[in-house]
Amino acid sequence: MWLADAQSYTIEMIDPSVRFFGREAAVVSFLFRDRDISTAGDTLVSTGALGYMLERIDGKWKVARVHHAGALPEDLASVATRR
Repeated sequence: MWLADAQSYTIEMIDPSVRFFGREAAVVSFLFRDRDISTAGDTLVSTGALGYMLERIDGKWKVARVHHAGALPEDLASVATRR
């Protein structure tokens, strides 16, 4: 499972953008660079783009959908290709 053996994980947001669609929906999008250091000391660095579709439900912003573009970690890539 992705990040199951992570000792540390960091993600850098690059050029974030927020677009509102009325008062009840928004999209947050950004480029990213992340770094995963496993408990064995292995380092994995990846880059890509992320988008979060948000809905305001009962006055609180909730993530409704996530879009990821870029190389997926191997265990997630195998799940995505089965669909």
